[in-house]
Amino acid sequence: MAKKQIVNNPCKYILIDGDDTLWEENILFRKVVSSTAELLSSIIQLPTKEILSILIKELESDNSPLIASNACGVDVFIDTLLSIANKISTNSPTIKVKNELEKQRLFLKTYPIQLKKGVKDTLPRLADKYECIFYSQGSYEAQSTKLRNSGLEKFFRDVFITPHKNKYNLLNYLTTKEIIPNKAMVVGNSPRSDINPACELGIKAIYLENHVTWRR
Repeated sequence: MAKKQIVNNPCKYILIDGDDTLWEENILFRKVVSSTAELLSSIIQLPTKEILSILIKELESDNSPLIASNACGVDVFIDTLLSIANKISTNSPTIKVKNELEKQRLFLKTYPIQLKKGVKDTLPRLADKYECIFYSQGSYEAQSTKLRNSGLEKFFRDVFITPHKNKYNLLNYLTTKEIIPNKAMVVGNSPRSDINPACELGIKAIYLENHVTWRR
């Protein structure tokens, strides 16, 4: 996790995103999409590249649960991928495809956390200077487990996990904790989920671009 710029402000609190900001996640999701495309290709006799293009387009469409609900949890991802596989294979995916996606579901829920480059060095320094808050979206159980398994829990003064990141939930959290917006900053990799809601509330934000991400 590397800062793109130095910001001079009276910031006291930093809300830091988890998935693809502190640790890798979407790169693993993309690998699952690729392996699913290869498997479907062997069944329905279409080029892997063509199936991969269809899968990604469907996953990122406005009607996809990943985009419509602004959520990218493992269950939402696998269920959506299975639904798309249904459509591609004329609503009759083989048991092989279903079984493989269930294996991938388990893997994505239990894989060892891989921290993003620079996090181990940067986060302790931030925690010495600011009150760091873990700010994530999705299931409380899933996100808190990832935080615990990452070994980074000790650097956070508080944990804010919300089903949906938006300006209303963010403002409600800040109000509840009596945090003045201009004393806070949000750090994350998603313009839609992290950066835009913060900016709409007048909260400073640092965008850490992730090269492997969904359209959200």
